[in-house]
Amino acid sequence: MRVAQSIGATDEDIRRAQAVAAHPDPIAEVATIASPVLLHLVASEYNWNDGFDIPFTILRSSHCDRGTAVMLFWLACPENLANVVQQEFVTEARRIALSGSLKAEIPFDPASFFGWNRLYRRKLELAGFPTSLLGASPGRSIADASTKHGG
Repeated sequence: MRVAQSIGATDEDIRRAQAVAAHPDPIAEVATIASPVLLHLVASEYNWNDGFDIPFTILRSSHCDRGTAVMLFWLACPENLANVVQQEFVTEARRIALSGSLKAEIPFDPASFFGWNRLYRRKLELAGFPTSLLGASPGRSIADASTKHGG
């Protein structure tokens, strides 16, 4: 799990995230997750060939962080929409990520995550993607946060 270390996830977070896919009802399992870190891990490892139900559930969770919403937006390939469900997801993810209503504690930098160069980022800007979705989202690793708060 390449994202786990960057957000300070615990071994228990990683184990739980991996168990979601094997759960008999993974959608119901995701709906019970109250940890923004765990939701972020599940989102980062999700197999998009399994459809949009789990990403929609994560995105609509009251525990979804802005970094997770931005990551889901880009993982859904908004620059190459192939079907109606994908378009609906991208539209909702964009709206939620830009709403300003989410906590922003988990960092996410799409350029770093996907390995974009400046030319590709400029192409996305020219295509009309908001700069607030192209740049690194605010946040800090959970490990940094717990160190500062004595946890």
